[in-house]
Amino acid sequence: MFGCTPDYKNASVMAFAHAPGFLAQGSKGQADFVQNITQFYDEVRLNDRVLTHTLVNPSVSHAQATSGKFDEEVALHVVKETDVGIIVKGARLLATLGPLSDEIEVFPSTLLRADDSNIPFAFAFAIPIATPGLKMICRDSYDH
Repeated sequence: MFGCTPDYKNASVMAFAHAPGFLAQGSKGQADFVQNITQFYDEVRLNDRVLTHTLVNPSVSHAQATSGKFDEEVALHVVKETDVGIIVKGARLLATLGPLSDEIEVFPSTLLRADDSNIPFAFAFAIPIATPGLKMICRDSYDH
C-alpha cells in the first residue's frame, strides 16, 4: 500500500535543520530560513508528523519536459510574494504517501537552470494536507 514508509521524509527535514550555514545564505534580509526550518523540524519531530513530497512539474509535451522550461498554465509557480510568504498556483506530480500524510514538502527536485524564466519555479515550502484549495488526484493503482 505504501510507496514509502512514513519516516522517509523526516530525515530530509532533519538534514535541512542541521544545515543552518547553508540556509542562512538564502535569507537576504527576508524570511529567516534557519528559524523557520528549525521550528518546522521541532513540530515534525515532537508531533510525529508524516511527511511526503512532491517532485515534478507536469508538462504538456515531451519536448517541453526535456527542455528544462515549465508552462505557467500548468506547473506550480509563484504568482505573488507577500510579507508573510508566497502565493502559488498550478500542479505538481508524485506525492508518494500523499493521501496518508500530514504535510507535503514542496521543492524543486531537479537543478533549475540559472535563468530568469525559472525564478517563479524556485521555491520551497511545506503545506498541510488539509489546506483549503489543495486537491489531490490519485492515479489508478498498478496492482490488479
